Amino acid sequence: MNNSSIRNKNLEDNERNMPSIRMFENTVLSEEDTNFEANCIENPRLWALKKKICITIFVLLTAFTATLGTPIYVGAIPYLQIKFKLTTTDAVLPCSLYALAIGFGALLTSGFSEIYGRRIVYQLTLPGALLSSALASISTKFFYLVLFRIFTGIFSAPSLTIGVGVLNDMWDPTLDSQATFAALLFVLVVIWATQIGPIASISLIEISRHWQWAFYISSLMLVACVFFSIFNPETYAPQILRQRSSRRGRPVQCRYNSWRIIREAISRPIHMLFVEPILFPTGLLLAVTQSVIFSYYIAYASIFEGVYGFTQLQVAITFVPLAIGSLFAVPVVVLCDKYLYQKLPRAVREQGSIKSPEDRLYPAMVSSFTMPISLFW
Repeated sequence: MNNSSIRNKNLEDNERNMPSIRMFENTVLSEEDTNFEANCIENPRLWALKKKICITIFVLLTAFTATLGTPIYVGAIPYLQIKFKLTTTDAVLPCSLYALAIGFGALLTSGFSEIYGRRIVYQLTLPGALLSSALASISTKFFYLVLFRIFTGIFSAPSLTIGVGVLNDMWDPTLDSQATFAALLFVLVVIWATQIGPIASISLIEISRHWQWAFYISSLMLVACVFFSIFNPETYAPQILRQRSSRRGRPVQCRYNSWRIIREAISRPIHMLFVEPILFPTGLLLAVTQSVIFSYYIAYASIFEGVYGFTQLQVAITFVPLAIGSLFAVPVVVLCDKYLYQKLPRAVREQGSIKSPEDRLYPAMVSSFTMPISLFW
């Protein structure tokens, strides 16, 4: 069984079980309307390597920008306390609500990407995030600042949630040796954003003495994201097939009303969280690790500035070891990829079998020991 046959067989099996496919019906649908043919150039997993790399870079840029929105605010906290006469708790509110809004936005928009495709979600939400970020930078009242930060978080959420989906659309982890590297880069840019954000924010704001730079940085990066989203193609296979069917004069009609689709989009992630055994513990692990990092944003300033007398720039430097430490994850994943994961594509090609996703949890097993140790160091 060759690679193309295995790819198309996997795609057919997935599509038969996708709720989004069942939401659409047509009076006349042929077999070629519902599946990719072998070696079909429209199949994202068969696209040229250069095209995949360009789309992957776009996904990494949007994920980095969305994550950067939380820590980039840290440098503005002392200035906002003076400007709006806020307590530390109140001043941290826009940072906390941004993170909460990302969670809500992810719940709201991730399902839509499986119904309408990835491209349209990017093209609708990124301009919204840009507009909200720009309005936050010119806010004259704290209420407006909080409000626009919430909207920025909601509109930024799809960059994190559907980014993983776009990578999975193009890279087959059971066949592509580059899939592990793409996933590693996605995780690293999210981690680096949480660690580079405070450094960039505190440094620029201390130099310029203007708290607005916290939002100027995000806005400038969102401008680049909006620009590149114009050229980003659709990668979601069911949506590509629906568009192809429509071009052939056999448009696929929506079976359900808009409210049914919205309810499905919101309820599906919650349902999967409790039904899929791997999702809840994975989500819990990510929540704990991210909450630890987020607590550093305030704890570092309180401890190093309040107790040890550090300046703001010196506090920013304390985040550098976190960024350096995250680099040590690279050799762990590389070794697992070389000695474990590279065997999976060979086994698939030789036996035509599909390996379990749990086979890729070895790096997480390493981090389950190193993370607690690092906290008590």
